[in-house]
Amino acid sequence: MIGDVPADRIGSGLQNLAGARRKEQLAAPTLPQLLSALEHALGPKAPGRVIAETSRGTVHAGGPKDPFLEGEIETIVRAVNEAYEVERERQATPEEILANFDFVVGSAPETFLSDVGGLAIEDIAFAAVDQGRERSEP
Repeated sequence: MIGDVPADRIGSGLQNLAGARRKEQLAAPTLPQLLSALEHALGPKAPGRVIAETSRGTVHAGGPKDPFLEGEIETIVRAVNEAYEVERERQATPEEILANFDFVVGSAPETFLSDVGGLAIEDIAFAAVDQGRERSEP
């Protein structure tokens, strides 16, 4: 991982998102909604479905579609890519983007999510999938 700029951009973007949702009297997104918005933002570059390994087991992307959340996460992903372009002269890989989200959200999930209630996020990553089915390792 490079510097703190990508993580700072995610943190400030998620803080702004939380503030906008509070202003509209909306709850923070759930973890499945955040994962779904990340899948949307990464689009075809994503090598699989986005999941989170947590203290309660695996959480999959899902929940009601939230165009506002998707747009805000797309903006944050663009900001992370801009930071990588400045610092590394390339865009972040999808795995690097998830690692940065994992670092930020995992450090204080109650700040960014509405459904944590003591939940510990251990990893946000891609599930191993092959045409919609999980791969089994040989």
